[in-house]
Amino acid sequence: MRLTLTFVGSDPLPVDARALRPARLLKLSRADLARQSVMVGGRTVRLGELCRADRQASAGDGVVLAGATARLSGLGAGMDGGRLLIDGDAGDSAGAGMSAGEIEILGSAGDCLGLGMQGGQMRVRGSAGDWCGAAAPGQRSGMGGGTILVGGDAGREAGAGMRRGLICVGGDAGECAGVRLLAGTLLIAGKAGAGAGLGMRRGSLVVGRLERLLPGFLPAGPADDVWLRIYVRHLENLGMRLPKAWLKAAMPRFTGDSLELGKGELIVHDLSE
Repeated sequence: MRLTLTFVGSDPLPVDARALRPARLLKLSRADLARQSVMVGGRTVRLGELCRADRQASAGDGVVLAGATARLSGLGAGMDGGRLLIDGDAGDSAGAGMSAGEIEILGSAGDCLGLGMQGGQMRVRGSAGDWCGAAAPGQRSGMGGGTILVGGDAGREAGAGMRRGLICVGGDAGECAGVRLLAGTLLIAGKAGAGAGLGMRRGSLVVGRLERLLPGFLPAGPADDVWLRIYVRHLENLGMRLPKAWLKAAMPRFTGDSLELGKGELIVHDLSE
């Protein structure tokens, strides 16, 4: 069964959509769906006032959110299973703290995508804002598992404090990508802004181009091309296209940040900038 919720109206106030989890929504009748309470700004509103619901027979269960989805914040937050498709843009904190399931966003996503994510898969066809897969406020550790795939660009501090999992950005990333990286893998097909890998302790950061190499990173010979080929093929199977040039020549590898534990690796295809 597939449930489609089409959001209507032009109210600019954000909608707290954390309660719109697939497993729960699919169990509710049309009447119960309409009575569900959500927060819009500082007031409580019935879900039926914001969207219309439609159920259709489908090969697999899932929830589709369409229409004015850009105002929905916290979509799929805390999700522990099921499939959620956003046919448009998503607001901030989509997939924050999710532990299982699959979220696909056909447009772009706001800030804090996959904040503190622990498992599952998140795919954004467009771009993502700041703090993708990063640590929640007051927490040192960020993403603890799962996969985040961003087809376009990502903002600043992608993967900040990441300690497990995989993030792949098909375009460029803002400043301080992989800051305080504890473990896991962050791949950026395009250019990484200033401060990439700052305070990195372990893990792998792979970038197409680098704005500036920090002084805490030391040359460590060529990257392991077998490891890189495995990752590229895995991501291709997931629908991500990384530069073929990455596999045509040995990419330089650096270890760092030596101002911290220094056991992380930074692999860069183009050091010209």
